Amino acid sequence: MDHIKTPYYDFFKLEKEMKLFSFQHKGVYYWQLIRFGLLKKITISNAQVSGRKADRSIAKEILGAYRDSNRTRKAYKKAKKVDVIRIRPIVTLSKDGKLDDHQYDHMELDRSLRVMDLYALGDYTNVPDCAEYTLSQAEARLIIWKIKRKILGEKKLDIKQKESLERFLKKIDEIYGTRSEIDIIEDDIQYMVASHRFYKERYKKIFAEISPKVIMVYPYYDEHMFSAMAAAKEMGIKSIEIQHGRINSHGAYWYEDQGEEGKILPDHFFVYGKWWIEQIKLPAFCKPVGVGNAYLESQLRLYPRMDVDKMTVSVFSSLQNGKELSGFVAQLDALTYKKDIQILYKLHPNERRSWKTDYPCLVDLKKTKVLDDETSVYDIFSRSKVVLGINSTTFFEATAYKEIRILIYLKGDHSPMKPLLDNGLAVGISNAEEFVQFLDSLDDQTVKERTVDFELWEGQAKRNISDMIFKILNSG
Repeated sequence: MDHIKTPYYDFFKLEKEMKLFSFQHKGVYYWQLIRFGLLKKITISNAQVSGRKADRSIAKEILGAYRDSNRTRKAYKKAKKVDVIRIRPIVTLSKDGKLDDHQYDHMELDRSLRVMDLYALGDYTNVPDCAEYTLSQAEARLIIWKIKRKILGEKKLDIKQKESLERFLKKIDEIYGTRSEIDIIEDDIQYMVASHRFYKERYKKIFAEISPKVIMVYPYYDEHMFSAMAAAKEMGIKSIEIQHGRINSHGAYWYEDQGEEGKILPDHFFVYGKWWIEQIKLPAFCKPVGVGNAYLESQLRLYPRMDVDKMTVSVFSSLQNGKELSGFVAQLDALTYKKDIQILYKLHPNERRSWKTDYPCLVDLKKTKVLDDETSVYDIFSRSKVVLGINSTTFFEATAYKEIRILIYLKGDHSPMKPLLDNGLAVGISNAEEFVQFLDSLDDQTVKERTVDFELWEGQAKRNISDMIFKILNSG
């Protein structure tokens, strides 16, 4: 049955039964805008997420938004017409100070296509002063709206809809053990609706000036991407999403409600391969197609497999399971004290700032080196014999390095790793003793290549992506 594939079936069943996608506020269908935030609350209810920087200046952000708004006001009047706009919601700085993007920068679209990059930076970005803040006018309007709401208040939700939402939240809290407050949800809806309206209006102006035939987004459930796709749909422009991580059991890609009302989804969804398509459930008007993983292919070329003499075990942490995993690694460090082994503990970016406080057991370990920097995951793959963790997209990518052995610690939220375990691509362990037994049984000289029963990655991703874009452009 379909619901076996997702642990959030009750959520999807309820939203369908209660017809939540039909709910509107100020003429905007809002359930699509807030559902992923509620799902995220369920999926990472025990996660410790690092807060914003203590020295963050709201005044500077306000002044910066207006400054950038004025500076970019004339930019699009001089811009040329393009075939494709690639909207970049999450942009970071590389080590050499250049903008770096893990998706678009590795695609190399056909040179005959006229392509323009549009940055949708919000206050979550690592590049707050990026010169390409092309949506700042919408952000400036949103700031004014926030001030007005604080002083004058804001229109409340329809009473019947609010009562329905309250019943939905109560049922979800009972099922998943979460705690939701309807007043906070109402505030979120007001904000999301305002943001959606301002950004959609800005996108429509940009699209009218540039006349793209296709826009590319990732991830579609980012609030700016919803606005972009809504604007594109109203203007007859096709939209494409690029898969950017593990999507099996991912709530944003599962819809029991298959109708079109109230849903903002891309026209086409480019995924890594056939297997990923089988793990999601999208309405028929959003068409998934396997194209491959251009970024993974580029990293395999950049970080080929190295000859490794020493037993290197690399551990990949995550927000959801960091405390359990760090405690387990502390046990491994003590148990393997006399073995010729090195343990690398790769932190999630959001763990780096406070790991010594959050995971004190990792401080001063003898065999374990904590990586709290920008060291590439693929660099680590290239020099590891074993990778270990609980739950991460990383372990799917590790299968591309055939010599690596993958261990899943069967604690915490490890269920998304079940496909790797079931298909013999990973081995599950429950305690430190089983880890040591696994290492002792490894024959370092003769590592057999694994066989894969399902198609994770389509080959030649760059060519596939370019061919599909041409096909979409020519389809009218």
